[in-house]
Amino acid sequence: MKYTRIARLAGLLGASLTGTEALAGRPLVTEDAAVLEARDCEWESAAVWTSRRGQPRISDQATQLGCGIGFDTQIALAAGRSRSDGANARSLSLSGKTALRDGGEQGTALTLAWGIVGSQPAGARLRQELTFLNLAASQPLPQGVTGHANLGVTHSRSERSSRVSWNLALEWAQLPGLDWMGEVYGAERDKPWLGLGWRWTPGRDWSLNSSWATQYQTPRARLFSFGIKLAF
Repeated sequence: MKYTRIARLAGLLGASLTGTEALAGRPLVTEDAAVLEARDCEWESAAVWTSRRGQPRISDQATQLGCGIGFDTQIALAAGRSRSDGANARSLSLSGKTALRDGGEQGTALTLAWGIVGSQPAGARLRQELTFLNLAASQPLPQGVTGHANLGVTHSRSERSSRVSWNLALEWAQLPGLDWMGEVYGAERDKPWLGLGWRWTPGRDWSLNSSWATQYQTPRARLFSFGIKLAF
């Protein structure tokens, strides 16, 4: 497998796991505007399986530790591994979020998220693959619903190009400890993804989550993810 192909595997999927998706309110790919308070931390691990008809399935696992550092900012370090058709690659990312506007209980909150993702195909050295910048907005709505919107740009070093991305999501706190969510997201030159997910919080400091998504592109792609988060 050529370097650019495996770099894209580790980089593009790794970006969603170890960058924006992990820092978002999993299992959403859409970023939320919440930022950890100073000295609050979260450990999170997730697995994602992506399949496209007629092509090898891709499995991606990642683990991340993020902490609030004050100044309305949090940072996170994540490591991931991608496998597909006998090939594998590792990824390492540094990402962060800084709150630009506190919306309070009713207003719109704004946050700037950023990240750097490196990929390391088997037998090669680690090199920078992706950088991204993302503006995230969150707005409380009636009936326990929260809306999220993103507008971002991602630059791929191997492809020597940048792409604009967008995300829209709704999150519904139906019952104490159980949240349902749906989202649509995409990037220029690609068909959009449609996703559904849930998050269960049985204890004060930990939660489980899962998601399913499909991309309306030929051949159609499908994605399934499962994750766990521990706050401390």
